Amino acid sequence: MAFWHQVIFSDEKIWSCNGPFGSSQRWVDCRAKSSSYARRQHSGGGKVHMWAGMSLRSLTMAVFVEGGLNAVKYQQVLLEALLPLGLEMYDFNFTFQQDNALAHTANSTKAWLDALGVTVLPWPARSPDLNPIENIWGVLSRVVYRKGRQFARVAELKAAVLAAWATEAQKYVVPLLESMPRRLQAVLVARGHHTKY
Repeated sequence: MAFWHQVIFSDEKIWSCNGPFGSSQRWVDCRAKSSSYARRQHSGGGKVHMWAGMSLRSLTMAVFVEGGLNAVKYQQVLLEALLPLGLEMYDFNFTFQQDNALAHTANSTKAWLDALGVTVLPWPARSPDLNPIENIWGVLSRVVYRKGRQFARVAELKAAVLAAWATEAQKYVVPLLESMPRRLQAVLVARGHHTKY
């Protein structure tokens, strides 16, 4: 556990004004006590791309990225959000988790992180059940889109996401990080297939 307490986990999420991104007609909150269906407006309300990170000691700031995420934009995001947390909370003695997205594995990003002395955690190519921040996205989605809420403007969506990140995410960090040994064991038992996490 001491190792996982030094890791800063990160990920990106796309948020849509019309509801959870990727749903075509309707979505269901399976964790709700009663089934509730929300029809999508299909208003073309837009979407936003967000990066964030979490660790035992703190959350990073959430950063919205305009357009697609390339290596240059990604390095700027890390400069704004990861490095301040790594310096303040860990005196740069931390391990950074990121997945294998192209912007993350670009040679320029690898060289940039290496030049800064950031230790990057090796990460398997297909690992949806391993990153605990994915569970945070689920929690935030239920908060942001509660009762089928949709947004007329991107600015309203961003405000709702930031509010949920500030008030809800930290509540789940400790139990999620403490689940890491069990997650790894479950993935091994499932031979790389999906687990309950």
